[in-house]
Amino acid sequence: MNYKRRILNLATRVGLSYELMSAYDQFTGNIRRIRPSDEMQSYDPQIPMHNKQILFPLIPGYRSFALRYCVLAHAFRTKGYEPIFLYDDDDIPAKPGVTVDYGDERTLNRKKTRAKRSPTNFGIEKKRLRKIATTNKKARKIETQNRDALVRLSDYPDGTIEKYVKASLRKYLKKYRLNLSDPVEHDLYIEFLQSAIMISYACQEITKRKNLKCIVSHEQSYIQGGIPMEVGRSAGIDVYIQGLGYHEGELMFGRARNHVPQTQFANRNLMTDAVETRLSKPEKKKIDEVMKKRQNNENTRADYAVQDGTAYDTNKSVIVGVFSHLLWDAALEPEEGVYSDFYTWLDDTISAGLNMNDVEFIIKAHPAEDIRGTNEPIKDWLTEQYDTLPDNISFLPPDTDVNTYQLFDQLDAGVVFASTVGLEMAYHRIPVVVGGYPPYHGYGLTHTPSTKPEYKQLINDIKTLECSDEMKARAIRFAHFLFECQSVDFPYLSELSNTDGNVVIEHNEITREESPYQKIAEQILNGEEVLDPSCRNADNEDGFSK
Repeated sequence: MNYKRRILNLATRVGLSYELMSAYDQFTGNIRRIRPSDEMQSYDPQIPMHNKQILFPLIPGYRSFALRYCVLAHAFRTKGYEPIFLYDDDDIPAKPGVTVDYGDERTLNRKKTRAKRSPTNFGIEKKRLRKIATTNKKARKIETQNRDALVRLSDYPDGTIEKYVKASLRKYLKKYRLNLSDPVEHDLYIEFLQSAIMISYACQEITKRKNLKCIVSHEQSYIQGGIPMEVGRSAGIDVYIQGLGYHEGELMFGRARNHVPQTQFANRNLMTDAVETRLSKPEKKKIDEVMKKRQNNENTRADYAVQDGTAYDTNKSVIVGVFSHLLWDAALEPEEGVYSDFYTWLDDTISAGLNMNDVEFIIKAHPAEDIRGTNEPIKDWLTEQYDTLPDNISFLPPDTDVNTYQLFDQLDAGVVFASTVGLEMAYHRIPVVVGGYPPYHGYGLTHTPSTKPEYKQLINDIKTLECSDEMKARAIRFAHFLFECQSVDFPYLSELSNTDGNVVIEHNEITREESPYQKIAEQILNGEEVLDPSCRNADNEDGFSK
């Protein structure tokens, strides 16, 4: 065991991890993984301050979040806005940054230490969650209350806070179906509920004490991001949600005020404008290049496609791909789709197609089941429901050697719940039926039923469905908007993943006029959608440039 690990183990036992780790790094001259340059460490703003603050809830202390927030915080600071970090010093009972498969004490302490150290290194004000939350008198009751009392304490209508709690518990357990009658799951549920209320109280106190310009949050479907978002919305404060883009070195930003507050969903009018606006030849060429790279797993964050995969062998005259999702992903809780429950959708899909003897329905599990892990594979549900699958229903496991994109060449139609694969199939002129609520729902590029009977009828008619010229054109435009306009460059992310992890943040790199960090900060401060600058119409802040 090396010396640093010994110190960390000792720190964990005595509760001094931050102090001892910091002392060790200082003594050994160890370079911090994310640190400001000397110029930034001594940064002294020479511009008038606006007496307004930007809140960053750094919960949990992921390394990537610390990097993003420190960079954005400095960009805001150079424009006269004071950043504030809210951090968790092991204050909340739940551990939203880990799962049942990945939750050792060293991992927790690294995140806890990073959340305190990062803003300190940049000279940014930070607020400890427990210290500020417990100034609320009701917060003292949190640890002793049952579920019903906690919901009343939460200051939210019954169901609002539980949506985030259950999504977080699904992620923690890596499963979709919860059993709250099980004592272990029930106790975990109470911990996440207590944690959500503490985050809520802390954010409420900050909104009372500070003059917030906006909140920049993350992971909006879980308690660490969804609760700050709800507090901001209730207080009339603009909230932006940031997350990784589809490709390496990119971010995406959603907004609490949009019809769906997720990074892939922009303003509805803006998205409608985008899919109805013809692309220029260079733009068309660019998105064709992007889509080709996605198929070859180039410039993508996750390698989900099998290289040199095999074709699917069948003698059916019509082949339909049914594409699953990672079940514990909170994107599977659509409020506006025909189906809100994944298994009901899959059951209805199989039931509608099982007597279509000349049609092969291929249910393909998402590769992330194997790569990111799950405690509830699709295969388990299929085994529960069917001793053997109907003759025209096949299942491909997550580690299949059948490549999704090669399968496109064989498909006559596709069926999805919320997968990006639906957009990619429409791009390749494959007719698609949607059961959930993906970002491209309702923009005229897929078949989107409004009722369950209508959905089942579309499955029955799937042999005759088409993807028209207009549907394909809309798919191309939507893909361009999603992958090119909504995805904005954030180069420091590439440095974090492509080096040994030692990233020095440079003041001049952030402050130069054309830097992507300045552009992001400007759009947020102006209350605009955050888009790649080449896609913004300067004459219309909510328009689409073409």
